[in-house]
Amino acid sequence: MNGLLIDMDGVLRLGNKPTGGCKEFLDYVHKSERKACILSNSTLADSKGFREFFTKNSIPCELPIMTTVEGTLKYVKSNYTKIDIYCDERVKNLFEEFKTEDEPEFQPLRRMDPRAGTGG
Repeated sequence: MNGLLIDMDGVLRLGNKPTGGCKEFLDYVHKSERKACILSNSTLADSKGFREFFTKNSIPCELPIMTTVEGTLKYVKSNYTKIDIYCDERVKNLFEEFKTEDEPEFQPLRRMDPRAGTGG
């Protein structure tokens, strides 16, 4: 095996706690010198938030981390100048330079409200 893509939620973290063996697994990956990257499809945090999670839990992690938020930001930077964004306040600031309420070109990270069946 040449490289690893490691999912954050359910593999390294359950809720706000590390999974059993998380630290040992990351130690193993580091010692194996394999190329690896942690991925997350969460729209509630960016890689900085995940790094804070590891630090708070005394888990050393030097692996690159890529989230849906960063993937979306990269896409927006390449394709749009004005967006209207609906997302968690913890990541909204990353999109400030593109944010507009006047004729947005794109609406990334729109969260659907299952109770109402509408975005918001």
